[in-house]
Amino acid sequence: MGTVMEERVKKMLGGNLKPEMKALMQDLGPDFKFPEWKYRMNKLDSCSSEDGVQFEGAGYAAGPSGTASGGSAPSLAGTMPKQSLLHELVGIDRMDKVAKQLDKGSDVNILDCMGETPLFWAVSGEAVDYLVREGADIEHRNTLSNCSAFYKFACQGQHRPLKALARYLKKAGVLEKYVDEASSITKRSPLHAAAHNGFVQTVKELLSMGADTDAKDYLGKTALDLARNRGFDQVVNLLE
Repeated sequence: MGTVMEERVKKMLGGNLKPEMKALMQDLGPDFKFPEWKYRMNKLDSCSSEDGVQFEGAGYAAGPSGTASGGSAPSLAGTMPKQSLLHELVGIDRMDKVAKQLDKGSDVNILDCMGETPLFWAVSGEAVDYLVREGADIEHRNTLSNCSAFYKFACQGQHRPLKALARYLKKAGVLEKYVDEASSITKRSPLHAAAHNGFVQTVKELLSMGADTDAKDYLGKTALDLARNRGFDQVVNLLE
Protein backbone atom coordinates (compact mmCIF):
# COMPACT_ATOMS: atom_id res chain seq x y z
CA MET A 1 0.00 0.00 0.00
CA GLY A 2 2.82 2.40 0.84
CA THR A 3 0.56 4.58 2.99
CA VAL A 4 1.32 6.34 6.25
CA MET A 5 -1.07 3.90 7.90
CA GLU A 6 0.85 0.88 6.61
CA GLU A 7 4.13 2.32 7.84
CA ARG A 8 2.58 2.93 11.26
CA VAL A 9 1.41 -0.67 11.50
CA LYS A 10 4.75 -2.01 10.22
CA LYS A 11 6.49 -0.08 12.97
CA MET A 12 4.24 -1.67 15.58
CA LEU A 13 3.91 -5.20 14.23
CA GLY A 14 6.99 -5.75 12.09
CA GLY A 15 7.59 -5.56 8.34
CA ASN A 16 5.58 -8.57 7.17
CA LEU A 17 1.94 -7.50 6.99
CA LYS A 18 -0.62 -10.16 6.22
CA PRO A 19 -2.79 -9.58 3.11
CA GLU A 20 -5.81 -9.67 5.41
CA MET A 21 -4.33 -6.88 7.53
CA LYS A 22 -3.70 -4.72 4.45
CA ALA A 23 -7.30 -5.27 3.37
CA LEU A 24 -8.49 -4.34 6.85
CA MET A 25 -6.47 -1.10 6.79
CA GLN A 26 -7.99 -0.17 3.44
CA ASP A 27 -11.42 -0.77 4.94
CA LEU A 28 -10.66 1.30 8.06
CA GLY A 29 -9.20 4.21 6.10
CA PRO A 30 -5.89 6.10 6.32
CA ASP A 31 -6.90 8.24 9.30
CA PHE A 32 -7.69 5.36 11.65
CA LYS A 33 -5.67 5.61 14.89
CA PHE A 34 -4.27 2.29 16.07
CA PRO A 35 -3.78 2.02 19.86
CA GLU A 36 0.03 1.82 19.78
CA TRP A 37 0.29 1.14 23.51
CA LYS A 38 -1.63 -2.09 22.99
CA TYR A 39 1.04 -3.55 20.75
CA ARG A 40 3.89 -2.19 22.84
CA MET A 41 2.44 -3.72 26.00
CA ASN A 42 2.14 -7.12 24.32
CA LYS A 43 5.93 -7.53 23.99
CA LEU A 44 8.24 -9.09 26.56
CA ASP A 45 7.52 -6.45 29.18
CA SER A 46 3.76 -6.87 28.99
CA CYS A 47 3.27 -8.11 32.52
CA SER A 48 6.42 -8.55 34.48
CA SER A 49 9.74 -7.20 33.25
CA GLU A 50 10.25 -4.57 35.95
CA ASP A 51 13.59 -4.45 37.78
CA GLY A 52 15.48 -6.57 35.24
CA VAL A 53 13.81 -9.87 36.13
CA GLN A 54 14.92 -12.84 34.02
CA PHE A 55 12.28 -14.43 31.81
CA GLU A 56 12.22 -18.04 32.85
CA GLY A 57 9.97 -20.66 34.39
CA ALA A 58 6.83 -19.82 32.44
CA GLY A 59 5.88 -23.49 32.16
CA TYR A 60 3.06 -23.21 29.66
CA ALA A 61 1.95 -26.14 27.51
CA ALA A 62 0.14 -25.46 24.25
CA GLY A 63 -2.02 -27.76 22.19
CA PRO A 64 -0.91 -29.35 18.91
CA SER A 65 -2.71 -26.74 16.83
CA GLY A 66 -1.47 -23.79 18.84
CA THR A 67 -4.53 -23.49 21.02
CA ALA A 68 -4.83 -23.47 24.78
CA SER A 69 -5.51 -27.15 25.30
CA GLY A 70 -2.38 -28.95 26.50
CA GLY A 71 0.60 -30.53 24.75
CA SER A 72 4.21 -29.49 24.14
CA ALA A 73 5.42 -25.96 24.84
CA PRO A 74 5.66 -23.63 21.81
CA SER A 75 8.94 -21.97 20.87
CA LEU A 76 9.08 -18.19 21.22
CA ALA A 77 12.47 -17.78 19.52
CA GLY A 78 12.45 -15.37 16.59
CA THR A 79 8.68 -14.92 16.61
CA MET A 80 8.04 -11.71 18.52
CA PRO A 81 5.97 -9.73 17.94
CA LYS A 82 3.56 -11.97 16.01
CA GLN A 83 -0.20 -12.16 16.38
CA SER A 84 -3.12 -13.53 14.42
CA LEU A 85 -5.58 -11.31 12.60
CA LEU A 86 -8.09 -12.17 15.31
CA HIS A 87 -5.79 -10.76 18.00
CA GLU A 88 -5.29 -7.59 15.98
CA LEU A 89 -9.01 -7.10 15.43
CA VAL A 90 -9.78 -7.55 19.12
CA GLY A 91 -6.96 -5.11 19.95
CA ILE A 92 -8.66 -2.36 17.92
CA ASP A 93 -12.11 -3.33 19.21
CA ARG A 94 -13.52 -4.27 15.81
CA MET A 95 -15.85 -6.93 17.10
CA ASP A 96 -17.88 -6.86 13.89
CA LYS A 97 -14.78 -8.06 12.07
CA VAL A 98 -14.03 -10.52 14.86
CA ALA A 99 -17.48 -12.04 14.38
CA LYS A 100 -16.78 -12.52 10.68
CA GLN A 101 -13.47 -14.23 11.40
CA LEU A 102 -15.12 -16.59 13.88
CA ASP A 103 -17.84 -17.34 11.34
CA LYS A 104 -15.06 -18.33 8.93
CA GLY A 105 -13.76 -20.84 11.46
CA SER A 106 -11.10 -18.92 13.39
CA ASP A 107 -10.39 -20.37 16.83
CA VAL A 108 -11.48 -17.98 19.59
CA ASN A 109 -8.64 -19.38 21.73
CA ILE A 110 -5.87 -19.19 19.11
CA LEU A 111 -2.50 -18.32 20.65
CA ASP A 112 -0.08 -15.59 19.64
CA CYS A 113 3.70 -15.69 20.11
CA MET A 114 3.24 -14.85 23.79
CA GLY A 115 0.86 -17.75 24.33
CA GLU A 116 -2.02 -15.29 24.71
CA THR A 117 -5.54 -15.71 23.37
CA PRO A 118 -7.49 -12.84 21.77
CA LEU A 119 -9.21 -12.27 25.13
CA PHE A 120 -5.93 -10.81 26.44
CA TRP A 121 -6.19 -8.10 23.78
CA ALA A 122 -9.70 -6.93 24.70
CA VAL A 123 -10.01 -3.17 25.22
CA SER A 124 -13.68 -2.99 26.22
CA GLY A 125 -16.14 -4.78 28.45
CA GLU A 126 -18.26 -5.53 25.41
CA ALA A 127 -15.36 -7.33 23.77
CA VAL A 128 -14.91 -9.51 26.84
CA ASP A 129 -18.63 -10.31 26.89
CA TYR A 130 -18.61 -11.29 23.23
CA LEU A 131 -15.49 -13.43 23.39
CA VAL A 132 -16.70 -15.27 26.49
CA ARG A 133 -20.04 -15.99 24.81
CA GLU A 134 -18.08 -17.42 21.88
CA GLY A 135 -16.14 -19.77 24.14
CA ALA A 136 -13.05 -17.81 25.22
CA ASP A 137 -11.11 -19.52 28.02
CA ILE A 138 -11.35 -17.08 30.95
CA GLU A 139 -8.68 -18.92 32.95
CA HIS A 140 -5.98 -19.30 30.30
CA ARG A 141 -2.48 -18.08 31.23
CA ASN A 142 0.22 -16.84 28.90
CA THR A 143 3.51 -18.54 28.10
CA LEU A 144 6.01 -16.04 29.39
CA SER A 145 4.98 -15.43 32.98
CA ASN A 146 1.96 -17.66 33.54
CA CYS A 147 -0.30 -14.58 33.70
CA SER A 148 -4.03 -14.54 33.04
CA ALA A 149 -5.99 -12.00 30.99
CA PHE A 150 -7.23 -10.60 34.30
CA TYR A 151 -3.62 -9.91 35.31
CA LYS A 152 -2.76 -8.33 31.98
CA PHE A 153 -5.75 -5.99 32.16
CA ALA A 154 -4.46 -4.85 35.55
CA CYS A 155 -0.97 -4.31 34.07
CA GLN A 156 -2.39 -2.11 31.34
CA GLY A 157 -4.96 -0.20 33.38
CA GLN A 158 -7.78 -1.70 31.36
CA HIS A 159 -10.36 -1.40 34.11
CA ARG A 160 -13.40 -1.95 31.89
CA PRO A 161 -12.40 -5.36 30.50
CA LEU A 162 -11.00 -6.18 33.95
CA LYS A 163 -14.40 -5.53 35.54
CA ALA A 164 -16.21 -7.46 32.81
CA LEU A 165 -13.93 -10.49 33.13
CA ALA A 166 -14.28 -10.38 36.92
CA ARG A 167 -18.01 -11.08 36.53
CA TYR A 168 -17.31 -14.33 34.70
CA LEU A 169 -14.55 -15.37 37.09
CA LYS A 170 -16.91 -14.73 40.01
CA LYS A 171 -19.65 -16.77 38.34
CA ALA A 172 -17.13 -19.60 37.95
CA GLY A 173 -16.23 -19.32 41.64
CA VAL A 174 -12.57 -18.43 41.03
CA LEU A 175 -12.44 -14.63 41.24
CA GLU A 176 -10.79 -14.59 44.66
CA LYS A 177 -7.88 -16.62 43.30
CA TYR A 178 -7.29 -14.35 40.32
CA VAL A 179 -7.58 -11.10 42.26
CA ASP A 180 -4.44 -11.94 44.24
CA GLU A 181 -2.66 -14.39 41.92
CA ALA A 182 0.91 -13.22 41.35
CA SER A 183 3.11 -13.31 38.27
CA SER A 184 5.44 -16.31 38.25
CA ILE A 185 8.38 -13.98 37.58
CA THR A 186 8.01 -10.91 39.81
CA LYS A 187 5.54 -12.40 42.31
CA ARG A 188 3.52 -9.23 41.84
CA SER A 189 -0.25 -9.39 42.14
CA PRO A 190 -2.66 -7.50 39.86
CA LEU A 191 -2.80 -4.81 42.54
CA HIS A 192 1.00 -4.52 42.48
CA ALA A 193 0.90 -4.15 38.69
CA ALA A 194 -1.82 -1.50 38.68
CA ALA A 195 -0.23 0.47 41.53
CA HIS A 196 3.22 0.29 39.92
CA ASN A 197 1.80 1.94 36.80
CA GLY A 198 -0.39 4.48 38.60
CA PHE A 199 -3.71 3.20 37.28
CA VAL A 200 -6.12 4.80 39.75
CA GLN A 201 -9.40 3.37 38.45
CA THR A 202 -7.94 -0.11 38.11
CA VAL A 203 -6.66 0.04 41.69
CA LYS A 204 -10.16 1.08 42.80
CA GLU A 205 -11.72 -1.87 40.97
CA LEU A 206 -9.25 -4.34 42.47
CA LEU A 207 -9.79 -3.00 45.98
CA SER A 208 -13.56 -3.35 45.51
CA MET A 209 -12.92 -7.01 44.62
CA GLY A 210 -11.05 -7.54 47.89
CA ALA A 211 -7.44 -7.40 46.66
CA ASP A 212 -4.87 -8.04 49.39
CA THR A 213 -3.04 -4.77 50.11
CA ASP A 214 -0.46 -6.54 52.28
CA ALA A 215 0.79 -8.94 49.57
CA LYS A 216 4.53 -8.64 48.86
CA ASP A 217 6.45 -9.14 45.63
CA TYR A 218 9.83 -10.83 45.13
CA LEU A 219 11.55 -7.77 46.61
CA GLY A 220 9.28 -7.70 49.65
CA LYS A 221 7.38 -4.65 48.39
CA THR A 222 3.66 -4.03 48.75
CA ALA A 223 1.52 -2.25 46.17
CA LEU A 224 1.67 0.83 48.41
CA ASP A 225 5.47 0.72 48.36
CA LEU A 226 5.52 0.64 44.57
CA ALA A 227 3.06 3.52 44.20
CA ARG A 228 4.88 5.61 46.79
CA ASN A 229 8.27 4.99 45.17
CA ARG A 230 6.95 6.21 41.82
CA GLY A 231 5.10 9.22 43.18
CA PHE A 232 1.56 8.14 42.34
CA ASP A 233 -0.15 10.11 45.09
CA GLN A 234 -3.73 9.22 44.15
CA VAL A 235 -2.91 5.53 44.30
CA VAL A 236 -1.03 6.03 47.58
CA ASN A 237 -4.12 7.68 49.08
CA LEU A 238 -6.25 4.70 48.06
CA LEU A 239 -3.86 2.17 49.57
CA GLU A 240 -2.94 3.89 52.84
